[in-house]
Amino acid sequence: MADSLDKSEKKLEQKIEKKVEAKVEKDLEKKWAVKNSDLKHEMPKNEVGILIHDYDFLFSDFDPRPLAQRAISDDFLREVRKFTFEESPGIAELRFLVPAGVRNSNSEAIIKKRLRDHFKKHFLEFEKEQKKVVGLGLLGFFSGLGLTVAAGVLVYHFAESNLAAAILISLLEPAGWFIFWTGLDSLIHESKVLFPVLDFYKRMSKADIVFDSY
Repeated sequence: MADSLDKSEKKLEQKIEKKVEAKVEKDLEKKWAVKNSDLKHEMPKNEVGILIHDYDFLFSDFDPRPLAQRAISDDFLREVRKFTFEESPGIAELRFLVPAGVRNSNSEAIIKKRLRDHFKKHFLEFEKEQKKVVGLGLLGFFSGLGLTVAAGVLVYHFAESNLAAAILISLLEPAGWFIFWTGLDSLIHESKVLFPVLDFYKRMSKADIVFDSY
């Protein structure tokens, strides 16, 4: 009886969590509105337009520091990534649409620099990480291949007549296959996981950042 009650409570909690997550996602979509119908002019396909009410929307709500030091909002970055991949495959411009009465040229200059520095910094970090993953993958691939070939040579020449060679073969064969497939997995899977993030930061680091009024 107690177990069934616990299960019922867990199911109820899961339903509530899903409803809360759905509401949060909906609120975020309202907060970060990017629709061509909302703009005064039709956005080119290589532009992403972000409709914001003030500059604070671009920064973390939990960071009280001035714009030059405040942490950039994770919600903002997530939404930009979503719009980048879903709506504009080749981003040349990131356009912020701000109420005319709110605009401030000094604040916009600071934000442009912060965003350019952020995108460039993360692009270089992920580029370095991808090179590391690819390098380790290639090393594992060729090392495993070399061990497997060495085991094959030993089998061909010494396996039947030499006990030490037979023991060495039994060690080299599984080690070679393991290192070979680990390296291949790193080249294919891990590199594939990193690529979309690297591609996003690469494109955004080259994009123009523009502020416009609405």
